[in-house]
Amino acid sequence: MSRSPGRGHKFPIDDAIRDIYGSLSEEIGFEQILHRLGAVFRSTISGLHSEDFGAHRGRLALAGDVTPEEYVQLTESYAQRWRSQNLWMQRSLESFQTQGFQHGDAVVSQRELSQSPYYRHFLKPLDIRYGLGIHIWSGEGLDMAVASFHRGHRETGFDAQDIAIIDAVRPHMMNAYAIYRRIARLERRIDSLRAGFDNGPLGIVAFDGAGHVLEINARAEECLLAAGLAALSPDRILLFSHPQVRQAFDAALGDFAQADAKPATLALRDVHGSPADIALHLCRVPSGALSGFDGRARVLAFVAELRREHHAQWAEIVIRTALGLTRAEARVALALLQQPDTAAVAAALGLSAETVRTHIKTIHARLGVKRSADMLLILDRLLGAGSQT
Repeated sequence: MSRSPGRGHKFPIDDAIRDIYGSLSEEIGFEQILHRLGAVFRSTISGLHSEDFGAHRGRLALAGDVTPEEYVQLTESYAQRWRSQNLWMQRSLESFQTQGFQHGDAVVSQRELSQSPYYRHFLKPLDIRYGLGIHIWSGEGLDMAVASFHRGHRETGFDAQDIAIIDAVRPHMMNAYAIYRRIARLERRIDSLRAGFDNGPLGIVAFDGAGHVLEINARAEECLLAAGLAALSPDRILLFSHPQVRQAFDAALGDFAQADAKPATLALRDVHGSPADIALHLCRVPSGALSGFDGRARVLAFVAELRREHHAQWAEIVIRTALGLTRAEARVALALLQQPDTAAVAAALGLSAETVRTHIKTIHARLGVKRSADMLLILDRLLGAGSQT
């Protein structure tokens, strides 16, 4: 397959540019763009570096041939070792600002690089010998984003043809990253627990450890208070109309004093004991929650419809709201809860296995876990494993 960027060659230039924007239409994330451009630059592992050169700190998202466990370990290691140790990135700063890219041994000799902790602890385990960095965004001061592409020791370095490709695709990379940042900010705002509480279609109540209502949204008030299933006492205790429900609620609060407490789903009854068509799903505030509440919140209650056909939609909203996942990430997480097999999940959701693996890596990073087992444990404590309300 030709790599020539010259006139008359549609690959990789035209296809690469279409892929950049096509990736954003499929999923609001930059990892797929890294995957697709990684193929253009023959990069086995590609990265998106968010660097603050003034403060000597950085973050990294990876795409390519790396397992979820390696992803978490290496990205954490990168953040810890970046300060004054990433010689190549530091010395490329001027080139990023002037020509928009840097590559090869232009700034750090192989001998000097191989003796640095950054090489020994980060590059060498990934079999990275040649690096290419493309500057795609600048913020205030020395804050910038750099897309990086890498080749191993058995590969050749980046050459004039690669630079010609950079000239063609860099403006589109910059445009796509600006779009991604804008939409990602909107998604974080929408998917945060605070925003989900205020604007989401789900009834939510936040309790402290003693069961006092810290906040209750309009949907929960409508389902619980206006419907006569519960009342709010002057000291903000939720008083359920039926004593059996009240006892079950008190017992669940007692259980939530334990860190490994399972969620509890209470089927609600009116004052006469007649079953309602909704339930209250209780869980501890998960450690990975993007909480907009104060530090007193210990328990969340979600109003859930009892009809089985609504469970999948309800569960998706719960984990998006509580954990700050995107819609696509939430669907992958839920599918893994039912079937912890990447290939089966990909087939069920109509995604590629690589896309599913990328989502898994991102979910791990968001939740601060290293294994899918830990991710599923968080979901279990939020929803109950494979639960049906």
